[in-house]
Amino acid sequence: MEIKIINALPEHVRQIREISESLKFNQEKPKCEALITVLREREYTERTRLSKYFYVAVEGQIVLGFLMAFDDKTYEELLRRGLFHHEEIVPFLNNNEKPFVYWESFGVANNKQRAGVGKALINRLLEDGINDDKKIIHAMIRHEPYKNNASINFTKQFGFQYSGIDVPSEEYTHGIYQKTL
Repeated sequence: MEIKIINALPEHVRQIREISESLKFNQEKPKCEALITVLREREYTERTRLSKYFYVAVEGQIVLGFLMAFDDKTYEELLRRGLFHHEEIVPFLNNNEKPFVYWESFGVANNKQRAGVGKALINRLLEDGINDDKKIIHAMIRHEPYKNNASINFTKQFGFQYSGIDVPSEEYTHGIYQKTL
């Protein structure tokens, strides 16, 4: 069966959340490439409704992976509604050139990693960003206490570069990675 990259819909949320949970950061067994934030179902659902940059890779009805991003207008709406949780990057995004896309989260089911699913999702993001005349894509990748080298190396394959800016939170420090479109 063919893998398709489509816009995420509310009916995909349960499977997106399952993938996120399977990749969640575990303090006792830290994996450098693990996700940190797993959103509530309502928050994923709102993002499917608000953002054209929220994609899923599907094979039939099965979600194999997702890429959750949004543009500056959607960011402002999420912030206004209290649905944006990365407070540490707010000053950076508020003071940056628009129009931009912020890549919030990404995950591929464990049994589909290294099968081209992630590459297909990122290529769709880049294609849509270029077609929509966005200037830049921003992404936060964890630097401390565990550096997420897998994500850093993966995004560099697509031309993302470390901006030299780190944003600390209470538990982690993230580096800002960017790709000019």
